[in-house]
Amino acid sequence: MPSSRSSSSRRHRSGHHHRHRRRRRHVYPKQTERNLVAAILGVVVIALLIAALAVKHWFKLHGGKCNKTYIGVYQFLTMGIEKDPEYQLCINDKVVIIMRSVISFIFMSIVATLFAFFLDIFGPMKELLKLIRRHAIGNVTTVLLCVTINGFCYWSAMLMEAVLRKEIQADFSKVVVSFEVGFYLIVAAGALSVIISATNLLRPYSSYEESIPRERLVEDWDELLEAGVGGPPVSRATPMPNLPPPPAYSP
Repeated sequence: MPSSRSSSSRRHRSGHHHRHRRRRRHVYPKQTERNLVAAILGVVVIALLIAALAVKHWFKLHGGKCNKTYIGVYQFLTMGIEKDPEYQLCINDKVVIIMRSVISFIFMSIVATLFAFFLDIFGPMKELLKLIRRHAIGNVTTVLLCVTINGFCYWSAMLMEAVLRKEIQADFSKVVVSFEVGFYLIVAAGALSVIISATNLLRPYSSYEESIPRERLVEDWDELLEAGVGGPPVSRATPMPNLPPPPAYSP
């Protein structure tokens, strides 16, 4: 009797130790989906957008009485620039409003790209952040903003040409407003944002994190089976005390 109790207790301790060993062995790592290529390109996009804000050459003006050869975006941050005599023969109120909208779009592009950069560098696995990162929503927003900036710049160039034609010096004078470095920096930032979006949208994602709950379910079922087997065995040969004895044999 003591030997059977000691053997069952040893089986119970060994089963308990085995279950703890299984739990220690199957420690699931925290999953992340980093995209270092997209993060590096995102830094380049942010640098291009900041350089576009600081560069002095966005438009090159030729013809008319405007004494400005180059006009940059940062100049439109000056309050009352449309009343400045140096710019009255170059731009009008509509150009000022449009270019200030361009400045706001550039800042929005920087914020969207920076947000996408942090998602790519850390690779969070929360459902909402994972959805935003996998569908490259931040970079797609930057692409759309860059396209809008380019369209607004084309609109501004047309308006500036109209202003220059009003003060044309001679009938044969040629009025031209062309794009310079700042405009093409925005084009480059938009093109790189397209590449970043492709690296996230076309990337094959592993289903490892989806298989973890199944593995945990199988392990929990195994532990339940081990707990049932490790318990004290039920003897099937135990006689039932309340039954009457069998009748005597008669030939």
